[in-house]
Amino acid sequence: MKHYDEHTIELFALGSDKVAFERSEFLNHIDECYSCREMYEEMAQFYKLANGDQRQLHEHVENADSTSLAIKPEYRYVRPVVPVPRSIPARAWQYARRRPVVSSFSGIGIAALITLVLNTTVPKKDNNPAYVVPNDSLGKISVFNKNDEKLWDLPGRYFFNLREYEGLGSVSQTQVADFDLDGSNEIATVVRFGKLTPLISPVLRIYRADQQLTFNSLMEIKLQYGGKLYEMSFVARFLLPFNTGPGVPTDLLIGYCHTNSPSVIQRVNGKGEIIGEYAHIGHFASGYMMHIAGIDHKVCVLSGIDDIQGQGVITILDPARLAGKSESPATPGFGYRKSDAEIYSVLIPLTDFERAGGTRGGIRFLSEETADRIKFTYYTSNLHVGIETVPMYYEFSKTLEIQNIHLSDGVKILHKYYRDKGKISSTLDHRYIENLKKQIKYWNGRQWGDKPVRLDSLQNPLVKR
Repeated sequence: MKHYDEHTIELFALGSDKVAFERSEFLNHIDECYSCREMYEEMAQFYKLANGDQRQLHEHVENADSTSLAIKPEYRYVRPVVPVPRSIPARAWQYARRRPVVSSFSGIGIAALITLVLNTTVPKKDNNPAYVVPNDSLGKISVFNKNDEKLWDLPGRYFFNLREYEGLGSVSQTQVADFDLDGSNEIATVVRFGKLTPLISPVLRIYRADQQLTFNSLMEIKLQYGGKLYEMSFVARFLLPFNTGPGVPTDLLIGYCHTNSPSVIQRVNGKGEIIGEYAHIGHFASGYMMHIAGIDHKVCVLSGIDDIQGQGVITILDPARLAGKSESPATPGFGYRKSDAEIYSVLIPLTDFERAGGTRGGIRFLSEETADRIKFTYYTSNLHVGIETVPMYYEFSKTLEIQNIHLSDGVKILHKYYRDKGKISSTLDHRYIENLKKQIKYWNGRQWGDKPVRLDSLQNPLVKR
């Protein structure tokens, strides 16, 4: 399938006259191509947010000195900033300034107050970072301690709605953790600071608690697949913390996507050194850490699309097994060894109305986790029907056995549209749901099958299925 490059997609998002002659062809393409459509929607949304209520969008003009910025998809620590009350000396000084006459007759009281202050221990401010909050109005990421006191801002400024960008995709691009076990937390970020420009390699920055920058480098990625070299236009989609237990340094998992495909998951230590890579032909839009049976540490749940099958995909990886360069056994061709980090890999079927409309969707993110179940949000669309994003919800057990599928009102609209046109004949009832369930496929180590297979149990018989 032909894919559009990022600059051309940006021109379509801006409504540029340069590409007006092929807009119809482009709309037909993104009805079928999930990754191009997702990038178009993200860019269109970005420019809408950036321009506020203005109707006129402005095309970006490239220049040699510009820097790079990625657009797009949770800050779970959204806390109100608690105002710090003025100290007793500050209040006394303010009172004396406002009422000098009254204050002059209160020398004894002030002397007693000074004595009290000198003998009062002032609590030392906790300078250890605990969480960060983006301030979209200023383009700053603010660092707070556990007492909700602001400590400082990360250097640089971003020029997009980061908070909404992360919330829509249920991901985070900044993490706070004690990567080196020195007792103080560090801050790692892949947020692109600077104005929107053509993409270059993503940048990873790591700051100490004292604001010192300890790592700042382009994370260069080069992949060879199908005779084509992929080395530019990779975007860092998400950043996740990972460790195997108490007293063990925390590593980072960085999810990268090329303009359309492929995707790469990197395991990086607190010094910025790459420990392992996992390559996949497709588009992983988000990642999530959770516990499953049989493994003491958290595993990584990836959501996106498999470009070989052209269907939504869910893949669960054991990050502890990410060492060296490896590739997904279901999408081979990079020339790397087959990864042994996969625990589950699941394909989501296309609906009959997607096939009728020549469109396809993908798993966008894990939207809910309970003690025994996980729910994923699947997005499809059909711009010709006037619907940009239509959600469906797939509910699985923690062993990836399908439990239920929930259809939104948008699904009902799309289904009715193609049924009225005579292109499909199905009815949206329990049998429709059961039929979708039966079409879900599971990677068994060699091919896609009908039953869930825990892949790490194939390598280690002691692992419970």
